Amino acid sequence: MTSPTSGTQKRRNQIPLAARMRPQSLDEFVGQRHLLHDGILRDVLTQKHLPSLILWGPPGSGKTTLANLLAAQIDAELIALSAILASIKDLRGAIKQANETMRMFNRPSILFIDEIHRFNKTQQDALLPHVEQGDVILLGATTENPGFEVNHALRSRTHILKLESLLPEDIATILNHAIHNHERGLGDFNLELSDNARDMIVDASAGDARSALGLLEASARRAWARVHLKKNQSSDTSQVAIIEPEDVAQGLQRPKFAYDKRGAHHHNLTSAFIKSMRGSDPDAALYYMWRMLEAGEDPMFILRRMMIFASEDIGLANPNALVQATTAMHATQQVGLPEAGYIMTQAALYLAISPKSHSVTKSMYAAKDLASTYPALAPPGSLQNPSPTKDYKSPHHTPLGYLPDERYLPPEMPPSTLYKASKHGMEPELTAWLRKCKSSASKQES
Repeated sequence: MTSPTSGTQKRRNQIPLAARMRPQSLDEFVGQRHLLHDGILRDVLTQKHLPSLILWGPPGSGKTTLANLLAAQIDAELIALSAILASIKDLRGAIKQANETMRMFNRPSILFIDEIHRFNKTQQDALLPHVEQGDVILLGATTENPGFEVNHALRSRTHILKLESLLPEDIATILNHAIHNHERGLGDFNLELSDNARDMIVDASAGDARSALGLLEASARRAWARVHLKKNQSSDTSQVAIIEPEDVAQGLQRPKFAYDKRGAHHHNLTSAFIKSMRGSDPDAALYYMWRMLEAGEDPMFILRRMMIFASEDIGLANPNALVQATTAMHATQQVGLPEAGYIMTQAALYLAISPKSHSVTKSMYAAKDLASTYPALAPPGSLQNPSPTKDYKSPHHTPLGYLPDERYLPPEMPPSTLYKASKHGMEPELTAWLRKCKSSASKQES
């Protein structure tokens, strides 16, 4: 866009729209109603007191903006560091600055640390005494679950506030404000945003205000050029440039996948994928699997989870499930993506529609508990090698291939039933022989 043309406006327009439109007061802040109208932040607004906080939320949900506005709300000095770049020396310098501000002006300081999950344990530990003593009010921002990425000692000295992705109506409000704002937005350019274009931006942003404003700015430039900079035509700046879906489409290379291979999105989608297969919902299982794959997840990670699932959640209800999952992993290693997508889809579908049994999992934990309770008992003498009693009997020499009176657990151990078969899938068939043997033995005893 080439107009308006004043020097001040040109310099302003060089700053990204998302930065220009950052709210300057809590009245301008859009979204996170659950935080602003209840709980800790409501107390900040009424009592002007701010505890140390960790703001946890997805990109573009307002973490940095909220930190700036809270600092202004309690009239505190804001010292900002990026955990990606900051060192222990930078932390010490920030603490020294905060102490001097308090000594000279009796004014508190907020230490805002963006991407706080990037700090290592030593850096996080270095913060502890200063947060505990009140040298600074810590505001940490992170896209990752603090339960995984922030150590317990630091978490225990802060309150964790969970920010959510902005709602579609929130993004629409932000877009409308940016289009018509003359001071910081695009209001001087005589632009309008069509309903369909607005809906495209809202959908593509996935609740990320920064992404939405970036796409709006790129779309506005295309709409302006299409209307005002046509070849061999004079520019009529009074003509309204309507941002249409084709303007937005040019700025969309591919869908934006909210995902981090080590963080909360990774854990949440993995959990949803497993639970969808466990719930026998093949549609949901495929959706979450392909969300992960399209976002760049390692297919081997997904296939390892399928192999575990095949035994943990299906087990003997369909023993072929483990064969399918294992074969899918080997085939994917040989073929590679994108063609291995067929193989992974087949495996996920097979696991989702297979009957489920928890008997393997229950048996495993029962066996672990029993082994922990009796960790040193010797097997019966007849089972040892070499056998001191030399009275081992082989079931192969019996009509049923089963010895009802033979004891295999240590004699000092009480009778234990670790495996309890389910009634699902193939498991009743697989255990029918054993039930028949035990039933025959009971009849003979009676």
